[in-house]
Amino acid sequence: MDYLDIPFRHLDLVSNQIDQLKFLAYGVVFWFTLFYIVNETVKFKSLDKRKSDDTKNRIISIIHGLGCFIYSLRWILKDDPQFGTLNTNYQMGTIIGSSAYFLYDSIACFYYGLLDFGCFAHHTMVLLGYGSCVFQHYGATEALLGLFFAEVSNFPMHARVILRSFNLRYTKIYEVLELVYMVSYIIARSIMIPFALWIHCIQAEKCPFIVKFICTGLTVQSLYYIKEMYGILLRKFKQLKERKQKKISYFWFSENAKVKDLSYANKEAKQNIF
Repeated sequence: MDYLDIPFRHLDLVSNQIDQLKFLAYGVVFWFTLFYIVNETVKFKSLDKRKSDDTKNRIISIIHGLGCFIYSLRWILKDDPQFGTLNTNYQMGTIIGSSAYFLYDSIACFYYGLLDFGCFAHHTMVLLGYGSCVFQHYGATEALLGLFFAEVSNFPMHARVILRSFNLRYTKIYEVLELVYMVSYIIARSIMIPFALWIHCIQAEKCPFIVKFICTGLTVQSLYYIKEMYGILLRKFKQLKERKQKKISYFWFSENAKVKDLSYANKEAKQNIF
């Protein structure tokens, strides 16, 4: 038996707007409740309030990302996705549940002063794309395929920022997570998503125009960040060369005291890649 659709098995999320709104409301309540639990039970005494709020919010983001990855992976492996077909209840459950998260995250980031223009633009485009799938009854296949590739890099993306908040930027675990994040992001968003976008979205007759537009916009945004990643990777090669010359190595889970002798230590600008 498939247990993943239990939350929405008895709802009609394809054509019943009451059920759709009901499930969206349940989802928003779920994400805010989850954040309340995390906020009340998880304490970071070594972090200031802003970093603590950001870290807790990223924990929720990791849960959402892993959930979306599991749901979309199950859909790919079991349902034999067909492009240009009517949305299914399982697809809509995944999309509406994810929409509830993005509504929660927009409100939470605004409340805690974490909402920048990039985040606002990304969340707005995602919600518009999701909404188009809901109201036009087509496009969920294309949206879920994009969601799968987008969430591949979610965990290392957030995990590395959390490590940075705990002053573990110059460690091996941070370097591994950042490399995994960038490589998975670049492969998924510069190869897999553009290929799927052109073959299965742009040329699909029944895929809603707004979904095509949003997918294109998100792809362009991703390519901008990939350009930044390229510069970061070049700097990392230079940093590795300097560490070898000075015979200073990183530790796995703590910072080597000798790191302060490196020319770039604590002088790097904030990376604008989430």
